[in-house]
Amino acid sequence: AGQRTGIATLRAFVINQGDSIVYSNEVEIRLQAGDPTQIDLVATPRELSTTNPGLYSTIVATVRDTAGNAVGEGILVTFETTLGALDKASDATSDSGKSIVELSPGVSSGVAQITATVNAPFGPITKTTTVDIASSGPNSIRLVASPTAIAVAGTGGNASSTISAFLFDANNNQVEEAYMVHFQLINEAPEPGGCNLNRHG
Repeated sequence: AGQRTGIATLRAFVINQGDSIVYSNEVEIRLQAGDPTQIDLVATPRELSTTNPGLYSTIVATVRDTAGNAVGEGILVTFETTLGALDKASDATSDSGKSIVELSPGVSSGVAQITATVNAPFGPITKTTTVDIASSGPNSIRLVASPTAIAVAGTGGNASSTISAFLFDANNNQVEEAYMVHFQLINEAPEPGGCNLNRHG
Protein backbone atom coordinates (compact mmCIF):
# COMPACT_ATOMS: atom_id res chain seq x y z
CA ALA A 1 0.00 0.00 0.00
CA GLY A 2 1.01 3.60 -0.54
CA GLN A 3 0.60 6.47 1.90
CA ARG A 4 -2.52 8.07 0.44
CA THR A 5 -6.14 7.05 0.85
CA GLY A 6 -8.36 6.30 -2.09
CA ILE A 7 -9.62 3.44 -4.26
CA ALA A 8 -7.32 1.35 -6.44
CA THR A 9 -8.97 -0.48 -9.35
CA LEU A 10 -7.23 -3.61 -10.63
CA ARG A 11 -7.73 -6.05 -13.50
CA ALA A 12 -5.72 -8.79 -15.13
CA PHE A 13 -5.30 -9.67 -18.79
CA VAL A 14 -3.55 -12.17 -21.03
CA ILE A 15 -2.45 -11.87 -24.63
CA ASN A 16 -3.36 -14.84 -26.78
CA GLN A 17 -1.72 -15.96 -29.97
CA GLY A 18 -2.70 -13.50 -32.61
CA ASP A 19 -2.39 -10.70 -30.08
CA SER A 20 -5.99 -10.92 -28.88
CA ILE A 21 -6.41 -9.75 -25.28
CA VAL A 22 -8.61 -11.26 -22.60
CA TYR A 23 -9.45 -9.09 -19.62
CA SER A 24 -10.59 -10.12 -16.15
CA ASN A 25 -13.27 -8.49 -14.06
CA GLU A 26 -12.29 -5.35 -12.17
CA VAL A 27 -11.59 -5.40 -8.43
CA GLU A 28 -11.56 -2.33 -6.20
CA ILE A 29 -9.28 -2.08 -3.17
CA ARG A 30 -9.94 0.73 -0.73
CA LEU A 31 -6.89 2.33 0.93
CA GLN A 32 -8.08 3.54 4.32
CA ALA A 33 -6.51 6.02 6.71
CA GLY A 34 -4.68 4.73 9.76
CA ASP A 35 -5.36 5.49 13.41
CA PRO A 36 -5.52 9.16 14.46
CA THR A 37 -2.16 10.62 15.44
CA GLN A 38 -2.51 14.38 14.85
CA ILE A 39 -5.06 17.20 14.71
CA ASP A 40 -5.11 20.36 12.60
CA LEU A 41 -7.11 23.05 14.43
CA VAL A 42 -8.21 26.27 12.72
CA ALA A 43 -10.38 29.13 14.05
CA THR A 44 -12.11 31.55 11.64
CA PRO A 45 -12.21 34.42 12.42
CA ARG A 46 -9.45 34.75 15.02
CA GLU A 47 -11.01 37.83 16.65
CA LEU A 48 -14.41 38.40 18.31
CA SER A 49 -15.90 41.20 20.40
CA THR A 50 -18.11 41.24 23.47
CA THR A 51 -20.18 43.94 21.71
CA ASN A 52 -21.34 41.41 19.09
CA PRO A 53 -22.55 38.34 21.03
CA GLY A 54 -24.34 37.03 17.92
CA LEU A 55 -21.09 36.61 15.99
CA TYR A 56 -19.05 33.44 16.37
CA SER A 57 -15.80 31.81 15.32
CA THR A 58 -15.94 28.49 13.48
CA ILE A 59 -13.52 25.95 14.97
CA VAL A 60 -12.53 23.18 12.55
CA ALA A 61 -10.53 20.16 13.73
CA THR A 62 -9.14 17.88 11.01
CA VAL A 63 -7.99 14.54 12.37
CA ARG A 64 -5.15 12.84 10.48
CA ASP A 65 -3.06 9.67 10.56
CA THR A 66 0.75 9.51 10.61
CA ALA A 67 0.91 9.93 6.81
CA GLY A 68 -1.22 13.08 6.94
CA ASN A 69 -4.39 11.48 5.59
CA ALA A 70 -7.69 12.70 7.02
CA VAL A 71 -9.38 9.90 8.95
CA GLY A 72 -12.87 8.80 8.01
CA GLU A 73 -16.12 9.60 9.73
CA GLY A 74 -17.12 8.70 13.25
CA ILE A 75 -14.02 9.74 15.24
CA LEU A 76 -15.23 11.67 18.30
CA VAL A 77 -13.49 14.99 18.97
CA THR A 78 -14.08 16.79 22.29
CA PHE A 79 -13.61 20.56 22.62
CA GLU A 80 -12.90 22.86 25.56
CA THR A 81 -12.43 26.63 25.81
CA THR A 82 -11.04 28.89 28.53
CA LEU A 83 -13.24 31.83 27.49
CA GLY A 84 -16.52 32.31 25.63
CA ALA A 85 -18.89 29.43 24.96
CA LEU A 86 -18.93 26.50 22.53
CA ASP A 87 -22.18 25.41 20.90
CA LYS A 88 -21.36 21.78 21.73
CA ALA A 89 -18.73 19.91 23.71
CA SER A 90 -18.00 17.21 21.10
CA ASP A 91 -18.54 16.37 17.46
CA ALA A 92 -17.83 13.28 15.35
CA THR A 93 -15.68 13.62 12.25
CA SER A 94 -17.28 13.68 8.81
CA ASP A 95 -16.09 11.50 5.93
CA SER A 96 -13.45 14.19 5.29
CA GLY A 97 -12.08 13.84 8.83
CA LYS A 98 -13.41 17.20 9.97
CA SER A 99 -15.18 18.03 13.23
CA ILE A 100 -16.74 21.51 13.61
CA VAL A 101 -17.96 23.59 16.56
CA GLU A 102 -18.73 27.30 17.04
CA LEU A 103 -17.32 29.68 19.66
CA SER A 104 -19.41 32.69 20.78
CA PRO A 105 -17.68 35.52 22.68
CA GLY A 106 -19.75 35.82 25.85
CA VAL A 107 -19.26 38.87 28.11
CA SER A 108 -15.61 38.52 29.20
CA SER A 109 -12.70 39.81 27.13
CA GLY A 110 -9.30 38.14 26.78
CA VAL A 111 -7.71 35.31 24.82
CA ALA A 112 -9.78 32.14 24.47
CA GLN A 113 -7.75 28.94 24.26
CA ILE A 114 -9.69 26.24 22.43
CA THR A 115 -8.44 22.67 22.77
CA ALA A 116 -9.50 19.69 20.66
CA THR A 117 -8.89 16.15 21.97
CA VAL A 118 -9.14 12.71 20.36
CA ASN A 119 -8.79 9.50 22.36
CA ALA A 120 -6.54 7.57 19.97
CA PRO A 121 -5.48 3.91 20.45
CA PHE A 122 -2.05 4.98 21.73
CA GLY A 123 -3.37 7.70 24.03
CA PRO A 124 -5.13 11.07 23.74
CA ILE A 125 -3.92 13.60 21.17
CA THR A 126 -4.65 17.32 21.55
CA LYS A 127 -4.26 20.57 19.65
CA THR A 128 -4.90 24.13 20.82
CA THR A 129 -5.67 27.37 18.99
CA THR A 130 -6.62 30.84 20.22
CA VAL A 131 -9.28 33.48 19.52
CA ASP A 132 -8.95 37.07 20.77
CA ILE A 133 -12.12 38.38 22.41
CA ALA A 134 -11.98 42.19 22.55
CA SER A 135 -13.81 44.44 24.97
CA SER A 136 -16.27 47.11 23.82
CA GLY A 137 -15.92 50.90 24.24
CA PRO A 138 -15.84 52.70 27.61
CA ASN A 139 -19.01 52.52 29.69
CA SER A 140 -17.55 53.53 33.07
CA ILE A 141 -14.37 55.04 34.53
CA ARG A 142 -12.77 54.24 37.87
CA LEU A 143 -10.48 56.95 39.22
CA VAL A 144 -7.76 56.06 41.74
CA ALA A 145 -5.56 58.54 43.64
CA SER A 146 -2.36 57.48 45.42
CA PRO A 147 -1.97 58.84 48.00
CA THR A 148 -5.34 60.39 48.79
CA ALA A 149 -3.85 63.01 51.12
CA ILE A 150 -0.97 65.36 50.24
CA ALA A 151 0.84 68.22 51.96
CA VAL A 152 0.45 71.88 51.10
CA ALA A 153 3.26 73.01 48.81
CA GLY A 154 6.32 74.35 50.59
CA THR A 155 5.65 72.61 53.91
CA GLY A 156 8.16 69.81 53.36
CA GLY A 157 5.74 66.93 52.90
CA ASN A 158 4.73 64.95 49.82
CA ALA A 159 2.85 67.49 47.71
CA SER A 160 1.75 65.29 44.79
CA SER A 161 -0.62 62.40 44.14
CA THR A 162 -0.69 60.06 41.13
CA ILE A 163 -4.13 59.90 39.51
CA SER A 164 -4.97 56.79 37.43
CA ALA A 165 -8.10 56.30 35.31
CA PHE A 166 -9.29 52.78 34.43
CA LEU A 167 -11.87 52.35 31.64
CA PHE A 168 -14.45 49.54 31.65
CA ASP A 169 -17.02 48.42 29.10
CA ALA A 170 -20.66 47.53 29.77
CA ASN A 171 -19.64 44.00 30.84
CA ASN A 172 -17.07 45.36 33.33
CA ASN A 173 -14.11 44.30 31.16
CA GLN A 174 -11.16 46.68 31.24
CA VAL A 175 -11.03 48.46 27.88
CA GLU A 176 -7.96 47.47 25.87
CA GLU A 177 -7.96 50.16 23.18
CA ALA A 178 -6.30 53.54 23.74
CA TYR A 179 -8.63 56.46 24.56
CA MET A 180 -7.85 60.07 25.41
CA VAL A 181 -8.85 60.65 29.04
CA HIS A 182 -9.53 64.22 30.20
CA PHE A 183 -9.08 65.16 33.85
CA GLN A 184 -10.97 68.00 35.51
CA LEU A 185 -10.64 69.71 38.88
CA ILE A 186 -14.02 70.52 40.46
CA ASN A 187 -14.69 73.14 43.16
CA GLU A 188 -11.08 74.27 43.37
CA ALA A 189 -9.87 77.71 44.29
CA PRO A 190 -7.83 79.49 41.57
CA GLU A 191 -4.05 79.24 41.68
CA PRO A 192 -1.95 79.59 43.70
CA GLY A 193 -4.48 78.10 46.10
CA GLY A 194 -5.83 74.53 46.02
CA CYS A 195 -4.60 71.72 43.75
CA ASN A 196 -3.45 71.60 40.14
CA LEU A 197 -3.00 68.94 37.47
CA ASN A 198 0.57 68.63 36.18
CA ARG A 199 1.14 72.20 37.46
CA HIS A 200 -1.92 73.46 35.58
CA GLY A 201 -5.34 74.33 36.99
